[in-house]
Amino acid sequence: MIYKYEYCSSLTSITIPEGVTSIGRNAFNNCSSLTSVKIPESVTSIGMRAFYGCSSLLSVNIPEGVTTIEQDVFRNCSSLTSIIIPMSVTSIEVRAFDNCSNLTSITFFNATNSESGYNLFLGTSCFARCHNLSDIYCYRTDNISCEAGSRASPFGYTNSDRVDLSKVTLHIPENCSTPQNYPLSSCGKIVYFEDEIPQCEKPTISYVNGKLYFDCATDDVVFYSNISTPKTGNNVNCSELDLSVAYYITVFARKAGNKDSESVHATLSWSGMVLNVEDGESSGLSNRRKGDVNEDGTVNISDVVKVINIMAGGD
Repeated sequence: MIYKYEYCSSLTSITIPEGVTSIGRNAFNNCSSLTSVKIPESVTSIGMRAFYGCSSLLSVNIPEGVTTIEQDVFRNCSSLTSIIIPMSVTSIEVRAFDNCSNLTSITFFNATNSESGYNLFLGTSCFARCHNLSDIYCYRTDNISCEAGSRASPFGYTNSDRVDLSKVTLHIPENCSTPQNYPLSSCGKIVYFEDEIPQCEKPTISYVNGKLYFDCATDDVVFYSNISTPKTGNNVNCSELDLSVAYYITVFARKAGNKDSESVHATLSWSGMVLNVEDGESSGLSNRRKGDVNEDGTVNISDVVKVINIMAGGD
């Protein structure tokens, strides 16, 4: 279980190791500088308020296998712009995404929950104060349920909380009848689409003049990347060391209404003051003139200087 990172204001990104099955209550509560988190598919439980107040969090992946999005889990995550609810989720609890003020799109993937009699339960105010919401993509062809009563709306019930659904477009499959008595029926516009869920194309990575570039054949995607370096440590009884620096790169593409692309991995490394770019999994990362960092056609002291500047965080 992952827990006890709450109020860690210096934490900017984290990749939870594969094999972890649970993220504990308040695990990342009010980690205000956290911008990205990668949750492995092994995780099946995310505790109450786990990411509460992570106001810088730009993206999060909810793994297939999670069945309940607990109360206040992503409340006040004001930088989130889109969220994908996987088909395994059957309940989104009270104020789970409350005040995700920059959230523009929600995607619900299809599921079947014959024991409960409905596919998905939306708790009171689970999407309250998401005032920038513009699109809901719903692939669920059966019922979506919420508690009865005007004060139980998933989209808030007071004037300050309530999302204006008349400004929201609902995208549903062609084989789905027009919604009548479920929480999305108040959306101002309905657009029908083919039932098959498209997936974003695998992105490519390129390196030019000290900068990384991402590209994707799918239009209008958002790239989510993680870049890390090897850990350094003390060396005992070593008369010779091979000095090198490497950047490990992972990126995937996301678009509202689409499945995320497959992740692409690549390694960008300098070894012995010579630039080496190693291809990842079909990454498209190009190997440009080994050692010729400034691409002037020769390998000389100016390339070494540029490498040192790059390592120091400069241009």
